Amino acid sequence: MGNTDVADVRLTASSGFPLKGRILREGPPLQGIPSNDRGISLTSKISLMPGDSAAISSDDTFVFQNVLPGDYQIAGPLIFSGHLNEGHIKSVRLSGQELTTDSIQIRSRPEGELTIVISTETGKLQGRVVNGRREPASNATIVVVPEPSLRHRTNLFFEPKPDAAGKFSIDVPPGSYKVFAWEDVEPNAWFDADFMQTYESRGHVVAIGAGNMETVEVDVIPYMPQ
Repeated sequence: MGNTDVADVRLTASSGFPLKGRILREGPPLQGIPSNDRGISLTSKISLMPGDSAAISSDDTFVFQNVLPGDYQIAGPLIFSGHLNEGHIKSVRLSGQELTTDSIQIRSRPEGELTIVISTETGKLQGRVVNGRREPASNATIVVVPEPSLRHRTNLFFEPKPDAAGKFSIDVPPGSYKVFAWEDVEPNAWFDADFMQTYESRGHVVAIGAGNMETVEVDVIPYMPQ
């Protein structure tokens, strides 16, 4: 070790293993998806560690051929891009166990397959952001935040943009949310649990059902210099 020669040390290179998977779909069928965009990949959360990719076959199955133990995120073009009109990831299961969509921990070759549920069901959220004088807060940063138990899933956070009248409209997956609006806020601060705890009581609670529309009026949180 260091400047000393080391003898009789055996290093074993670990090869990857295949991982089978399947896409399950819920909601109205998607139309017009190019066949060359039907792909999925595992992206390693460690920059120097390789991931793997696979084509999605016509029966919605896929196989990653060379997966190494590690922590991964799911990625892929079109249907995994986060645009709700193209479907959103509702849940992920590995060997029947529910996982988060942001972090898939693979420690050894799984006995079962990777199941990804894609849903096209959405509800509509529309509303208006106002300041303390009930005037439109058109420059506010609006963030639709999922319930606390789902805040590890960054794909369930949404940032609609208000118009000049402070109005906004967005399609979101069915579920329970809080709508926040800040006069001034650091980008992505809402992913920090400690930050959100400070403002938790300022969010507007809303429940979105599939095919339903909810309307809210949100008070902007004024800038508070540190």
